Amino acid sequence: YPFTAVEAFLVSSENSFIKENDILRARKFKIEKATKDKIILGVDPAPTNDETAMIFRKGKKVFGLKTFKKLSGMAIAGILNKTLKENTGIWRVYVDYGYGIDIVERLRELGHKNVFAVQFGSAANDHEKYANKRAEMYGLLRQDLHDGEYELPDDNILHADLSAQMQKMTSEQRIMLVSKDTLIKKLKRSPDRGDALALTYAGIGYDIGVF
Repeated sequence: YPFTAVEAFLVSSENSFIKENDILRARKFKIEKATKDKIILGVDPAPTNDETAMIFRKGKKVFGLKTFKKLSGMAIAGILNKTLKENTGIWRVYVDYGYGIDIVERLRELGHKNVFAVQFGSAANDHEKYANKRAEMYGLLRQDLHDGEYELPDDNILHADLSAQMQKMTSEQRIMLVSKDTLIKKLKRSPDRGDALALTYAGIGYDIGVF
C-alpha cells in the first residue's frame, strides 16, 4: 500500500504499539456472517481547519468511515443527529471531549441519550494496567486486532494512524502512549481516524455514564 515517507517509516517500526501485520491482515479480512454485536459509533471532532472523522464498529467489523473538513461543531452535531435518526440500531456514540463536549450537549438536548463525551486523559477502567483512557482504548483495539478475524476498512490513513501509536511505560509499569502532539509532528496531521476507532472502545467495562 502506498504511504508517504513519514507514514512508511512509522508503519515499518518494530516499536509500534499496534503491529503492522495485524493491521494488514484486518484490511484484507471480511466478516460476511451477521453477528448480534451492538453498533458503536466513534467520533473525533476537529476544529474547522482540520478533519473530523467518524467510524462504526459492530463487534470485530469496522465500517462506514467518513471524514469531514472545515465544519463547525454545530454542523457536526447536525450530521450526527441525522445519522442517529436514520440508524436507530446505534447503541452508543462516543465523542472526543476536546472539541466534542458542545456537540454531545446539543445531541442530548435533541433527545439522544446514548451519546457520551470521552476524555482521552481520564482514568482507565483497568488503572493498574493502563495510565489513562487513551492507552486503554487503543490497548483493547490492539488486542482485538491481534486476536484476528477482525475487519478494517482498506484505508491507508487509518492504517498509518494505528501503526503510528508508540508505547512507553510509566514508573508504575503502566502502559501509556506517546503524546498526540508527538504523533502530529511525525504524521504532519492529527490521527483523527485512528482516534475515532479507538473511541468505539470507550465503553468496554463500563455501564452508562460520562467518561
